[in-house]
Amino acid sequence: MDTTLLPRPISPGELDTIRAAIEYASVEPINQRVLDSLHGLQVVGLCGCGCASVDFAASEITQSRIVADATGITSQDKMVGILVWGNSEAITGLEIYGLDSSDCDSILPVPGTLRPLGSR
Repeated sequence: MDTTLLPRPISPGELDTIRAAIEYASVEPINQRVLDSLHGLQVVGLCGCGCASVDFAASEITQSRIVADATGITSQDKMVGILVWGNSEAITGLEIYGLDSSDCDSILPVPGTLRPLGSR
């Protein structure tokens, strides 16, 4: 994995996934200021396994916690779990993990397929 291209702006797919997860599977209210800042997020870290999980520049004021917990389907028809991490100041991470197999999933879900964890 090439980290020489970091930091980089959030990709359109990452942005769409975060927005859909917050809309359909938020576990707590998200501050409007945080929502308004999504388009300006900078990816500062990638998962070592090569999956679609990323870390964003984080606020050091408050510890991150799960703010949205969803499942979704990729364009390859695989089910993935989606966790959006954040705090009162910012979204700090997007975690994508495979649910159909033990393989690390490298593909973002189709945003329209996201549902709260536990619903199908």
